[in-house]
Formats: sequence, C-alpha cells, structure tokens
Amino acid sequence: MIEPVFTYGITKEARDIRQEVFTLEQGFSSEIDIDENDDKSWHLVIYLDGKPIATGRIFAETPETYHLGRVAVLKEYRHQQVGSYLVKFLVTKAKSNGARRVI
Repeated sequence: MIEPVFTYGITKEARDIRQEVFTLEQGFSSEIDIDENDDKSWHLVIYLDGKPIATGRIFAETPETYHLGRVAVLKEYRHQQVGSYLVKFLVTKAKSNGARRVI
C-alpha cells in the first residue's frame, strides 16, 4: 500500500532518502543538500508497505508562488511512476495552501 505523508519541516526519513540519492549516489555534499528552506517547507515522504521510498518538498516563495524541489526516489523504485505521483501530491498540496503557480 502506498501512503503519502506530509510534515512541515524535514523528517529523518526525508533526510535519509536525500542522503542516499543526492550524497551517496550522486556525490553531492550533504551541506549543499540540507539548506535553510528545509525548516520552512512542507516535506512529503511516500511510503510503500511502511518503507519510505521517495521524498520531495515545497515552500512558499510568495503567497501565490511555491517552489517544488529536492525530489528523490530510491533507485530500486524508479521507472515505476513514483516520482510522477510525488510531484502531483506536492502540486496539490501547494494549491491547497493557496498557490497559483508552482515552479
């Protein structure tokens, strides 16, 4: 069963997925990945049968414009439309928060 879970502020599960994808797999510095926007963002973690498999975030740049980013899907779950669902959930959340535009 797939379960999308939103939190305001980053969770351990979101950090772990980003660490796996951005730092270990893609070679980015963990200092670059974690930034000042994490504390003011809505974070989404998608769970599959209780296991966190994907994450992303949105935050307001202005009351009507939200920024979507830090989308990460664990390697073994790519090419299964998980990223597409994640983005759709994030855009829906931004719109429910008053966004007229998501970038």
